[in-house]
Amino acid sequence: MNNQFRVVKIIDDTSLIINGGSDNNVEVGDLMEIHGKSETIFDPLTKEDLGKFDIVKDKLKVAKVYEKMCICETTYVSTYLPTLLSNSLFSTKQKKMNVEPTDISGTSDKTIRIGDEAILIKKLTDGESTNDKLVEEINQNEQ
Repeated sequence: MNNQFRVVKIIDDTSLIINGGSDNNVEVGDLMEIHGKSETIFDPLTKEDLGKFDIVKDKLKVAKVYEKMCICETTYVSTYLPTLLSNSLFSTKQKKMNVEPTDISGTSDKTIRIGDEAILIKKLTDGESTNDKLVEEINQNEQ
């Protein structure tokens, strides 16, 4: 099954169209990751071209499926209640590495553009709650 598609139209700042639909087994509730490519990475010592890496720009939920396309939307983000013991009730943060700040050169361009790759990364199984499960997964991945 092909799970790689492209952004073909941006409707507004919460929804866009992907060129994969029911013909490609895309279903309402599926999760799509929108990818971009980094600039070319070179080895600093040998100057060898090492290639590019994928940048995850966003994760979207499939909201409506047509034969050859689907509409994907951002999910609703839950805000949690602050507590005295932590920043929020269910807050988790990724551990940071001890790195030289001036050596950080990652990309900050996460702008979604027509032509960006869209990858089907999650097909929900029967009985799973679509929005709750996706919001939970997206919130975990963003922290």
